[in-house]
Amino acid sequence: ADRNDNIWMALWDSGNIAKFDTHNNGWTIFTPPTYPGHVRRLNVDAQNNIWFGIWAAGKRPGKLAKLDQTTGRITEWTVPRQNASPYDVMQDPDGAIWSADVGGSAASLWKFNPRDATFTLYPKPQRTADTPKIQVTKDGAIWYSPRGSQDAPAFGVLYPDMDKITTLGAYYQNGPPGYPYKLGVSTARAS
Repeated sequence: ADRNDNIWMALWDSGNIAKFDTHNNGWTIFTPPTYPGHVRRLNVDAQNNIWFGIWAAGKRPGKLAKLDQTTGRITEWTVPRQNASPYDVMQDPDGAIWSADVGGSAASLWKFNPRDATFTLYPKPQRTADTPKIQVTKDGAIWYSPRGSQDAPAFGVLYPDMDKITTLGAYYQNGPPGYPYKLGVSTARAS
């Protein structure tokens, strides 16, 4: 859900993303410049933009995409790893975008800095396990749950900056369920 109470979803089978407007009960479909593609979980950032990953396909690289709801424009960045397969994405308290990625030579987490358009790669101990869900805490820790790894079944946490960690508890940004923006009064109408 975004801050306007709209519901967003990734349409994996078509490569589009969709918005359900809870005010008029209408649907809007958005097609990214890289189309067709495999789109997985998307998320909203503190500025109400929608972020999502697009899997690599053959020689076409994987992408990170952002839909600016103000302009309706989708911007894409190439993920700098072969066969990138970004799954879940989420903004951290500093505005960086994180993703779990099963592509390349080893499953990894990566961070995208929107200010300078750079990526930083963090390989995971579970080399072959994909990660369908990540959760960024209010202190900036990245919790993840690798699946499909017989050698290293687990859940994990990455602390990219130990100086910012005040607790080992996994507390959500702005309280449960972890919205990147502060919750206000709902603008949705009752039906």
